[in-house]
Amino acid sequence: MKNAFGRRMTLLRRQKGITQKQAAARLGISQALLSHYEKGVRECGLDFLNRAADFYGVSADYLLGRADLPAEPVTAAERYGLRLRAATEVLLDALQQTGDEALVESAALFLAQTYRDLLEEMTADRAGPGNDVLRLARASARAAMAKGDLCARLAAAQPLPDADALRKQYGSDFALLYDLVEQTDKEME
Repeated sequence: MKNAFGRRMTLLRRQKGITQKQAAARLGISQALLSHYEKGVRECGLDFLNRAADFYGVSADYLLGRADLPAEPVTAAERYGLRLRAATEVLLDALQQTGDEALVESAALFLAQTYRDLLEEMTADRAGPGNDVLRLARASARAAMAKGDLCARLAAAQPLPDADALRKQYGSDFALLYDLVEQTDKEME
């Protein structure tokens, strides 16, 4: 099982869209050493911790698992966005562990569709309040349908870890995902 540091280093590298070899070169270490850090086989020194935090634009506390958010948010919207990003990373990482590529692809497409709908809402022509309500209702209906499809696929996928196993593996990152889901359920009722 990965520790918070290794898991977060892996997620941040993937989020940047770079390989271990590219990250290692930019961080001034070998690929093998970075692999050991990401797998939790070895612990890094303070110098590397500082370089990694600067490279990924996060706090050292976040890398070490002592903070839930990568950086101190300024606004409520920024805080929510950071929580959403962390929760999304946990969800996709946990889904990848099932080994069901179709499930991972379905979840990624669901998230992409949701983000597309949100972007469409943000950039749509705002001719009148009636149009806003209709667009939001349409986007909400599509998101609910996609959520239903994803939930059905999740229920059919085996083996999926239970909440206790996810809590143990992801710690506070799982709590962010759980809180986000719980908050969304309350708002949709």
